[in-house]
Amino acid sequence: MGYYCMLCDTYYEIPTSDFICQAPDCPGGGITGLLIDEKTYLTSGNDHENRLQNLNSDLSFYSGGSTIGFYLKEVKIGRSPQNDIVLNHSSISNEHAVITMDRSNKIRIVDLNSTNGTYVNGQKIDEASLRKSDRVSVGRYPVEWTPHFQSFPSKGTVTKRTIGRGSKCDIVIGGNDVSRLHATLWYSENGDIQIQDENSSNGVYINGQKIVGIRQIKPTDEILIAKRYELQWSDIKQGIN
Repeated sequence: MGYYCMLCDTYYEIPTSDFICQAPDCPGGGITGLLIDEKTYLTSGNDHENRLQNLNSDLSFYSGGSTIGFYLKEVKIGRSPQNDIVLNHSSISNEHAVITMDRSNKIRIVDLNSTNGTYVNGQKIDEASLRKSDRVSVGRYPVEWTPHFQSFPSKGTVTKRTIGRGSKCDIVIGGNDVSRLHATLWYSENGDIQIQDENSSNGVYINGQKIVGIRQIKPTDEILIAKRYELQWSDIKQGIN
């Protein structure tokens, strides 16, 4: 069982003393009790903005363009259309399971207290590590999960730029329908660029489709913030060294 920082999402194999995040760019540095266990983190909805508002109403401690040693991708599985893998059957829970990959390329699956269980290679699990050869099923239904991780950036330096209404974001969009921290752009050293919706109120859209979690983007994509403000590729490219 690992631990995540509630504010900057840094992952720890074991908790630090007093459960304080030690990441140099963590916005809540020095505050006791930031770390929570992995399962609580994955089932909490990762609502950064609401958690941050308890510490600082204007989110002024957000600083963009920083380099981090951690990267997270998650693929949610369930009956709800908001999931990344949708299985429309009554035996599947609305939010059934989630698969994550961290910056060490470690992949894990967590059952989200589903009704009919999550299975890896035929064995029912609460959580488990995954290899690309593992067979995953939710209830009685197999899940083709590996294609969702084939484009994940390789190990190495990753930089980020933030997008939102907050004055400290790298790309500031002033509309009231834009969250203070709306989205994050991630730049990997192999040239991949991905955008992550930070649980915004009005979403991130790629080519008309609302995204959940992280998606890779390319110059031909139309990217809309809050389904209204187009993100220009010239702005995105500013984060490429």
